[in-house]
Amino acid sequence: MKHYFQLQLKRSNRYFKGLGIHPILAYSGSCILFVGISIILFNRFENTAYFYPLIAVYYIFHFASKEKNDFIHQIFNDKNFRKIRFIEHLIIVLPFALFLTIYNQYIIGISLIIIAIMATYFPFHYQSGYTLPSPFYKYPFEFPSGFRKTFWVYLLAYILTGIGISVGNFNLGIFAMLIIFLSQISYYYHPENEHFVWIHQCTPRTFLRKKISTAILYCSLSVSPIILLLIIMRPEFYYIIIITMIIGYIYLISIILAKYSNYPLRMNIPQELFITLGVFFPPLLFFIIPFFYKQSIKKLSAYL
Repeated sequence: MKHYFQLQLKRSNRYFKGLGIHPILAYSGSCILFVGISIILFNRFENTAYFYPLIAVYYIFHFASKEKNDFIHQIFNDKNFRKIRFIEHLIIVLPFALFLTIYNQYIIGISLIIIAIMATYFPFHYQSGYTLPSPFYKYPFEFPSGFRKTFWVYLLAYILTGIGISVGNFNLGIFAMLIIFLSQISYYYHPENEHFVWIHQCTPRTFLRKKISTAILYCSLSVSPIILLLIIMRPEFYYIIIITMIIGYIYLISIILAKYSNYPLRMNIPQELFITLGVFFPPLLFFIIPFFYKQSIKKLSAYL
């Protein structure tokens, strides 16, 4: 197991050296940048606690690819495999949990650590002879497939909402909504086989419109129980719920368009950078979304 992390460190060092940056400078600069951005976010924006931990959850989803897990499983036994996943997840979430604790967001910080632990023991790509029933219709395939991989996220979100209701913490319910949004955004990270695009007899614009409208519908149905409970709990904060929904829809649309803007290849580093910048500076999304849309139309024209 020790050799695994040594190998990851060597790979990272080679990556930074390939960019012409000394690894020590890259690591120290990343830490300073993370601390600086975190301090700015918490000091300048009141709602940072809503979206800040979702960045950590996103990277948990991002690094838990099926290919990577299968590769690690071939080398290590189940016990060491779980240890590796556990350590990787803690490395991701502990800096975020620390800042949440510093700024008195104890419940969200603890919830973030719980998510990291649960992600260790509940694989995103579970396979067995039993097919877990999905509340989503077979079209589009992203939601039925994604739900079976991340069903525990929905359970956790609903449990967190119940806890928030019982202790009178409205913010915890908003955090639960954002967890579901982030989980569903992850469904669109990997491009599907070209055949699953080619079989649609429609224009690229119609294809994207169907993808986006269906995603918004399914996402709305998923968070509707949480919305209902939050409105009953604090009806005067309805505007926060509406703003949260709008933000979630915008990022969902962004990731769908980003996915097809480089189709059939995976999203590249510049695209991921644009999305990340959009998280920290949402107004940029009003420029990023039209750009991704135009690129998606060009890429899909070869298949539709």
